[in-house]
Amino acid sequence: MHCSHLASKEILAITRISTERDCKGGFSLVEVAISIAIISFALVAVIGLLPVGLSTRRDSQEEAQAIQNLNAIAACIQGGFASGPPNSFAALAPFGGSSTGASLTWSYKGSVDTHTIYIDVNGNPTTESTEAAEIAFVRITPPDDTFSTGNAYICVAWPGQTARATWNSSPLIPTVTNQSGYVEATIYFRSP
Repeated sequence: MHCSHLASKEILAITRISTERDCKGGFSLVEVAISIAIISFALVAVIGLLPVGLSTRRDSQEEAQAIQNLNAIAACIQGGFASGPPNSFAALAPFGGSSTGASLTWSYKGSVDTHTIYIDVNGNPTTESTEAAEIAFVRITPPDDTFSTGNAYICVAWPGQTARATWNSSPLIPTVTNQSGYVEATIYFRSP
């Protein structure tokens, strides 16, 4: 009887050891709940940043398109002066087509000319302000003689449907209102 009593104590001890090992091998309910809360908080933070990232991407695309259009207008103006002093840039595309109402006219040895150009989503000039994705404000000061330089101030603002400008008298640059953003540049050129 003494042996059987000893054997049951050993079985009880072995059972107790194996039970303690099983409990230490997993996570408690509290640990699982805390880890789920941390992961949920991180996911909410990442999802909360998505609209900011998408907005920044859209703004970057609009600015890149405006810079591309500004460069096209600048090339149009510089190309006109490089080929000689014309009366207008009507022959230069895409911003010179007279059918679009975007002819950049200027007078050689003349006064300062200002222009407003509506630009559609494809980067082409349009006569309709309601179709405009961007609006360009251009001031051309031609050279006085063959030894002087002329300059052109170009400002491209977006969105074109709402952006408006008031030309100031001194200095002759526009005050742009109701826009999401704008880019501007002043280019200099010599007469041929």
